[in-house]
Amino acid sequence: MIYLLKYQWQMGKVDYMKLDLFDRHYNDAIIHRKTFSLHETSYTKKLVMDGKSIIFNQEGMSDFKILPLINKVRHDAKEYINNNIIPDTPHITFFDLFDIPNHEDVIVKVDIRSAYWKYALINGIIKQDTDELFLNLYKNTNVEKSKGARLKALGSLATKKRITKFTDGVEIGIESKREDTVHLYRRIMSGIDMIMKDVQYTHSDSVVYYYWDCIFVKKDKYMNVVDHLRSMKFDIKTQETKLKLVNVGKTKMLVSISDNKKYMVRLDKKFLLDDIDNGLIKTIKI
Repeated sequence: MIYLLKYQWQMGKVDYMKLDLFDRHYNDAIIHRKTFSLHETSYTKKLVMDGKSIIFNQEGMSDFKILPLINKVRHDAKEYINNNIIPDTPHITFFDLFDIPNHEDVIVKVDIRSAYWKYALINGIIKQDTDELFLNLYKNTNVEKSKGARLKALGSLATKKRITKFTDGVEIGIESKREDTVHLYRRIMSGIDMIMKDVQYTHSDSVVYYYWDCIFVKKDKYMNVVDHLRSMKFDIKTQETKLKLVNVGKTKMLVSISDNKKYMVRLDKKFLLDDIDNGLIKTIKI
């Protein structure tokens, strides 16, 4: 009984189990020549057979918080698509390097809080009551879990599902489906990317690097970037750090000394690296 409470949660004709139990049930279906279908996403696997479904995820149970949030975000997105023309998504860079500071220079990391969620909210892609639903559901939840919930809810707009069908334990076909809101998801991603590029263009004398929703700025001018982003209704947090260029295998990366996070450098920015004194370039093992 303790084992069931720990690893399995049942509701009607749907069972929930821990993801690490999937292989056992999948292999059993193959060995016993079952007719079934396997549904896979980036977060879950589902076996459907004999009129019953078994869903495998990290928690081993249904998440009563994330499901209503996902449904509400999807509802908002579809309504937005019905009432708006979605422009083509420009190329998304995600990260870019503009200058190599001396490794002793203090740099300020400017982070947009809940950037993609906030962008969707500001631009009416998700509604105010959806944000209120999130706040109510996750008001007593730690930061990492609530952050993950926002990302998972938005990510559901681009969910790709792979369905594999089996007859008598033999694979007979594979079908892939993508949510029809995927282009709106890309629009949210590109929206933040365009903001990063606009900030860099406006403050080209002080921006060193950006990565997704954070931007690294020379300390003496970082408040200009903070004010720029706040004027767009974003909440900001800042952290002082120093940046060091390192070799990770054959890839060059920037390391933020304050939190030891590593950031990729684009190959097309190699020209910025050619004039760096070799003494600033370290090699690390991974």
